[in-house]
Amino acid sequence: MAYTTASQSARRFGEYGRGDGQLCNPRHIVADSGDIIVSDSMNHRIVILNQEGIFRRSFGTHGSGSGMLNQPHGLAIRGGRIYVADCGNHRIAIFSRTGNWLGSLGADGMGGGSGLCYPVALCFSGKSLYVASMGDNQLVALDEQGHETLRIGSDSEASPRCGVARAGPWSGGMG
Repeated sequence: MAYTTASQSARRFGEYGRGDGQLCNPRHIVADSGDIIVSDSMNHRIVILNQEGIFRRSFGTHGSGSGMLNQPHGLAIRGGRIYVADCGNHRIAIFSRTGNWLGSLGADGMGGGSGLCYPVALCFSGKSLYVASMGDNQLVALDEQGHETLRIGSDSEASPRCGVARAGPWSGGMG
C-alpha cells in the first residue's frame, strides 16, 4: 500500500497468490532506483515492482542451494546488490539487481558454522552490515569481507534453536 504525505492510502497493489504480481506473506520492502523490492516470504522469492506496483520480475525458488531462498525476510541494497536475510537457510543471500546469484554470507546454521540463526533484518552502516539474528537473540556486525566484527546479545555456547558455532569468513563477501 502506498500512502500520501497526509498518511492516507493513495493506492494498493498486489494480491494473494503465487503468480506474477501476487504475494504470500510479504515481510520487507525497500525502494531503489525507482523500483520496489519485496521479500515474498512464503513464495520464497524476491519480487521487483515499479513504483506503480506493476510487476517487473522475481527471482528465487524454495530450497537451500545457490539462488534458492527459504522464507526471505529483511532486505538491504548496496552497490547494485540486493542482500536478503534468508531466514530459513540461516544466511544472507546476495543477488544482483537482475536476480543473479552472487554468493552468501553464512551457511546453514542448523549444521553449525554460520553464526546466524534465523536472520530476519539487516542494514548497512558505514562499512558494516548489521544482522538481527532472531533465533539466538543477537545482533551481528559483518565487515566488507564477511568477517564478524561485533556480536551483541546473549553469548551462549550454542543457540537452543540452531546449535550455531561461531565462524567466518564466509563465501561471497560484500565487495
